[in-house]
Amino acid sequence: MAAPDADLSKASRGCWKGSKASKVAIEALVRARKMPAGVEWRVPGDELVPQAQTGERVVFLDHFARGFGLPASTFFRDFLNFHHLQPHHLAANFIMILSAFTTLCEGYLGCRPSIALWKRFFNLRAHNAQTGETGPPTVAGGKPVKLLDMTDTGSCLLSTGKNKMATPDIVQSCKDWQRTFFYVKSPAKGPDLLNLPEFSVTRPHEKYQWSLKYGVGDLDIDNQVKRVAALEKEGLQPSDLVAAWLHCRVLPLQRRVHRICDMSGPLDPTRLCTWRISPEHLHARMKANTKSVGPNPYRFGLPYLTRQDKLHVVSADFSCADCLFLVCV
Repeated sequence: MAAPDADLSKASRGCWKGSKASKVAIEALVRARKMPAGVEWRVPGDELVPQAQTGERVVFLDHFARGFGLPASTFFRDFLNFHHLQPHHLAANFIMILSAFTTLCEGYLGCRPSIALWKRFFNLRAHNAQTGETGPPTVAGGKPVKLLDMTDTGSCLLSTGKNKMATPDIVQSCKDWQRTFFYVKSPAKGPDLLNLPEFSVTRPHEKYQWSLKYGVGDLDIDNQVKRVAALEKEGLQPSDLVAAWLHCRVLPLQRRVHRICDMSGPLDPTRLCTWRISPEHLHARMKANTKSVGPNPYRFGLPYLTRQDKLHVVSADFSCADCLFLVCV
């Protein structure tokens, strides 16, 4: 059933189709530390469109497979707030790109991901699909126009900005990712274990700040953009931005104590587990996330930074209301 008065698209692509999420799959997320044990969760029934109860949020199994985790990271929540978005507005491949960007910042630049740097590389555009209906021609004697409508899920697509960031190639095998939704909720008398906005099925018609030029004139961001270009010349491959977070056993979009560049090894508390991943297993895991899989067994074009490495960039991780401390390392 559709939720009453829901803002639903007339397009068939990207529509809600119910959920195939299972209890077993959700329990596996908890065991893997991708979701805190204290989170209350619920498997959907036969509803086609999510019908979240009070306090519940809607998340997706396919997002967890591509770097999302609970509680969500500060950057992920800031990104949603900045554009007035919901997790279901972002397709699984979009989540993969967000994770790659976070890995670039934490594992190669040595800084926290920021909206300002993201906006240097990317803008958003609407994902409009055909409705099957036609409208009047735009010119006299012309053909009828095929009508389009913004999709219910995956409503946002990426468009590149003036500056370029080499991103991992997307895979086509994650269609119907929206059918992996389930409900989560923080305990009534406990901390917020989700860090997600209140759920709304409404589509992002307002396109809030999608094309906004943000962080213009920020010298710190200028230096980070230049450093990204230098890293790519030094051998950084798009596949490294997926391999790095899989290799160090973290979820880029999950709240963590340490950045990737701060991690100390297999016993680091930020890791999901202490097991080292083999190059062969790493290559197999990457095939589910990106077409940019690299050599098998996998070899990094440029290794990511760890606590033992010296950073090469100027970062602005510490700020107060009246000043900005630039840390040169």
